[in-house]
Formats: sequence, structure tokens, C-alpha cells
Amino acid sequence: MTRYPSPEQHGHIVIPILNSPSLADVKLLFLLTPLWWVLGIEQIIWPIILSYSCIKILLVRKRIRVSSPLILLLLFIGSSLISGFFIIEPLRIITFMRNLSGYLSALFLFIVITNSIQTWRKLTSLIHVTVISMACISVIGLLAILNIYRGEFPSLVGTLIPGSLAQTDYARRIISRSVGNIDWFSFFGQYFRVSSTFLFATLYASALSITIPLTTLMIHYSRGVRKLIYIGILLSLVTNLLFTTGRSAIFALAIGGVYWAFDNRAIPKIAKLSGFALSMIIILVLALSPPASGYQGSLGHLLTARGSSSRDRLFIYSQTLAGMVERPLFGWGTERDIPDFPFPAGSHSYFLGAVYKYGIIGAFIFIALWVSVWKSTYRRSDLKHLPFMSYMRWIILTAGLNSMTDVLDLDLVTLMLLWSVFAIIAAANLIPDPPLRAWGTRVLDRSP
Repeated sequence: MTRYPSPEQHGHIVIPILNSPSLADVKLLFLLTPLWWVLGIEQIIWPIILSYSCIKILLVRKRIRVSSPLILLLLFIGSSLISGFFIIEPLRIITFMRNLSGYLSALFLFIVITNSIQTWRKLTSLIHVTVISMACISVIGLLAILNIYRGEFPSLVGTLIPGSLAQTDYARRIISRSVGNIDWFSFFGQYFRVSSTFLFATLYASALSITIPLTTLMIHYSRGVRKLIYIGILLSLVTNLLFTTGRSAIFALAIGGVYWAFDNRAIPKIAKLSGFALSMIIILVLALSPPASGYQGSLGHLLTARGSSSRDRLFIYSQTLAGMVERPLFGWGTERDIPDFPFPAGSHSYFLGAVYKYGIIGAFIFIALWVSVWKSTYRRSDLKHLPFMSYMRWIILTAGLNSMTDVLDLDLVTLMLLWSVFAIIAAANLIPDPPLRAWGTRVLDRSP
């Protein structure tokens, strides 16, 4: 394995971003997410910094590591560029450019992570930083939940957004920073729906559902005080998730958790069967309990707990399906506005939106990308029997199920979290040292 000298070895002063290792740039981007949010640049700083970090990698390495997800991501970006020529509304070109910058950021992130991580220690360090960054964001969420701080303030970048764009809901959330809003939910009436540093509460829920399995992984491989710290972080993340009332993310995380329990060989069979039985009892109780507010059972009541939310989604999906039939091959390039309706067609579903925006060709590549990442968790014989990859499958399944009703590329931080996991899986398969000896102590971060 080729090792590259760090700037410190030559006596150079390391300046963050400018001449720091590219993996350190990624960690800094995650750790400083609250700062980017205050400045209003969390949606634009990732492609800027990651493109530079990727250039630093390319200048040092003569060739980069190539994997199936990387190839499919390049093909997906290519297909989305073709679909961009079919955009009708001029204003929607900005939406297209926002999505394109997100996937270019994912490309740069994937290249940096897979070409910077050569040891299990580096891999664990990245997971640790990711969890800590979301822990800090969850503390902001807890302050809002406890009504200690719910301030609203203008971002610095908000003053630079043109007037025509400033009227959109997406731009207003960048212009005016807030940690949530008062909402209504049928089980407990008005409550504070937390979004912390994310644009939408549903996207915050999606990010939390990705981070919770990562935190559980670190609990599994930690000891002593560090284990207690991760348990505290897990409690904070779960509390925030509940107060997002992101039903899709919560259900997806629970279903993924049941799969993980059966997939994880480190868990005794009796615990798996007990967990499965408990899940079935809860579902039956919800489904068969007395009707509430005219809906069939508590489960149906839960699905319609936010009034018009479900009706709006069904209307969006009907408009999305109609648009897919109208232009099936290359799609519409981006979302399209629906007359006299606040939400566009092609939204509120990651997978349906992919077909609507990029057509059958782009959607086929998109689905193939997810399948490729899933298959990557079974690639190495020395990894597939370890708990590590079962946690990764938990995340993929959770994100996939959640993507049925949420759009994970609407918030760039959420997209980066997802792709950091994809890159971690690919990097784990590319590390030459077998992990069995390194993980013999069950402590992941003591590996060589």
C-alpha cells in the first residue's frame, strides 16, 4: 500500500482546507455544519470544498480507486444532464442546478473517502466525526424541544438571494434560519416540530434515521466512558427523531432495525424472536384498536395524523405519474409546478421523483446504484459475517424505505450523510487488511 507524506512530515504548517488532507476536509465540513447553517451556506459550501479536496487527491494519486457505485453515479449524473435539456420552466433550471451540484458533491465525496481511507482506524474516525456532528445538531434540537432556545434570525447569505427566488419556500428557509415551528399532530395537538439545522423536519428525520444505526454501531464497538457517551448521543438522536414526527423515517428505521436484528449474528436468537414478536404485537394493536376521528383504527389515524399531509401527497403522486406517462424516456429534467398548488410534481418521493425527472433510463441507473451499494455489503468474505456490514444494510434499507415518501437530495447535508455511508461501505471493501484480527477485541477504533 502506497503511503503519502503529510505536510507535517516536511515541516509545513497545515492550514485547514488549503493544504490539509482531503479526509480532514470532509470531517471539517461535517463538524462545522452548525456554522454553515448560521451563515446560510450549508447548501452551497459542500461542492466548493469537496471539488477542491478531490483535486488534491487527484494531484497526489496517479489513479483513483474505482468501484461499481462510482461508475453508476457517473452514469446517473450523465443521464441527468441529458434530462436537463427537457426543462420547460426557466426558473426550474435553478432547481436542476441545485440537484446537479448535490450529485457532483456526492461524486467528490465518494472519491475523497474511498481514496483517503486505507485503514480501519481512518474509517472509524470518519464514522466517529459523523456521529459527533449530528450529536451537536441534536443538542440544538433538544434546546428547541425544551423551549430553551427557539430563536429565528436572518442568514448572511439570505441578503444575496434575488427577489424572484426569495419568494420560494426553499429560499425562505435559507434566508430565515429557524430550528423548527409550531405544528399540529392528532395524538397530542399543537407541538414544536423540530428541524434543527436542516431545511425541513422530514429531512432532519431522514438524517437522524441514517445516524442512529451508525451510533448503535459505535456503541457496539466501544467500551467504558466512550460507550456511555455514545449511549447518551443515541438518546438525544432518538428524542429529536420523535419530535420531527417524520413518520416515514421512523417506520423505515423500525423496519430496518427488525431486519438488522435478524441479520446481525452477534444478537442471540431469543432476542431476535422476542423483538419480532413485540413488533407484531404493536402493529396488531395499532391496526385493531378502536377507530379514532373517523379513521379505521389507530394505524390509519397515525397515517393521516397531520390533516392534509396525506391528501397532498396522493395528489402530488397522481400528477407525478401522469407526467411520467407523458414523457417516459428522459423525463422532465426537474420538478414542475402544479397550478394553484403549493408543491411541485416529482416531489415527495425519491424514487418516483427519479423517474419523473430523469425518465426510465435515469431511474434504472438510480435503482442499479442502490442495488450495487447493497451488494457491496456482501462482497468480502472476511466482512460479511461481521456485525459491521449488518449495520450498513440497516442504513441502506432504512434510507430506501424512507425514500418512498421523502426526497433525500432536497437537503444537501442529508445527501452527504447518505453518500458518506455509501463511500464507507466501498472503502471497507477496498481496505487490504482483513478486519478479523483487528476486531478481535471488539473495539473498532483500536484497529491498526
